[in-house]
Amino acid sequence: MKHIGWVAFLLFGVLVGAETIAMPQPASKQPRLYKPSPAKIATFEDAARIALAGGLRVCKAKVADSGEGKFIVQQGGKTLGEWEAQFSVYSDAKSFEVLEIDLDGNGANEIIVAEFTAQSNGMGVKYYNLFILADPRKNAFQSPVSFQMADYSAYGNFIKEPNSNETFILVTNWESRELAGKEDSYATYLTGRWFRYHNGKLQPAFEKPILARRLLKSFEQLRLNTLEDNVHPYSWLKHPKTEKLKTDPMATGIEVSAQNGVIEKYTRIEKKRAEDDDRVQVIQQIVVKFDSGQTATFRLYPDLDADEEPNANKAQEINQIGFLPAQFLLPESVTIFAVYDKLEGRQVRIVTYKGASEDVQPITMWLVEK
Repeated sequence: MKHIGWVAFLLFGVLVGAETIAMPQPASKQPRLYKPSPAKIATFEDAARIALAGGLRVCKAKVADSGEGKFIVQQGGKTLGEWEAQFSVYSDAKSFEVLEIDLDGNGANEIIVAEFTAQSNGMGVKYYNLFILADPRKNAFQSPVSFQMADYSAYGNFIKEPNSNETFILVTNWESRELAGKEDSYATYLTGRWFRYHNGKLQPAFEKPILARRLLKSFEQLRLNTLEDNVHPYSWLKHPKTEKLKTDPMATGIEVSAQNGVIEKYTRIEKKRAEDDDRVQVIQQIVVKFDSGQTATFRLYPDLDADEEPNANKAQEINQIGFLPAQFLLPESVTIFAVYDKLEGRQVRIVTYKGASEDVQPITMWLVEK
């Protein structure tokens, strides 16, 4: 999985101040956190595993010949399924952990794999890939839903709702931007958007506010003092200085044009970047049929490192994806395929906003929720 770039190179001055804040539920009520141990797995050169009840094992390993990384789920010596893992200067075989939580309140635990992938200069923001899979001890293995987070910790991003069986997922990122409707608000913020887990996918929790806390010096000091406490970032966002927003801070701008339509087709093509380059270039496009009868092609998640994509001059780039009427925008760390299995047939509103110039006008694809 390719790492998505957040605010990664922020430098700050002297740190001062301190804060005391309320913490999430006490440790006695928290689910068990599993850490890996080194392992030997045939055909893999670097491996670690976590043993769960029922003979289930979650392994991270590097293929001996290719250096490719994999997560492997095994039971009774049999491989049930696997998916891509990262190996880098930051992430080795032991750079992951596992939680078991009943996220949707149906009485069956989901298995949550958190993989540490990178750390920024400056602030030292830690980035993680998160994978949630239904318990393969009870059902056939299904590929996990995946997304990314900044400054994740085991008990600070999966928050149990009081007086409910439901556990919400707080997806956190660092963003530099203005807050809608607030003057002189341009700054760096820790933001949190709430999601549910349901039927193997993420569902935005439209009814819950988006959280945004400005990075002031007192917050810098608090963050540095509590990076190892396992209850951040939720503990940071519970502070009274945190903004509770009904309007997504990314959902701002002056409309230049807007058209309603339906997604007719989605295509995904993977190809080698060059004959002497094993890296894969991914091309994702959608065709939208507008109510006017016209059609247009748009690119999703363009590969910025790749050479120019075929038909790039004909396919406009979607800069953001969100949902109406909630005006909830997906952060870069959550792709639309973590929410939907397929896009065809979904109603959309394609809005072009005023940009810095006529040549740079961002486009948002709003999916209309019924």
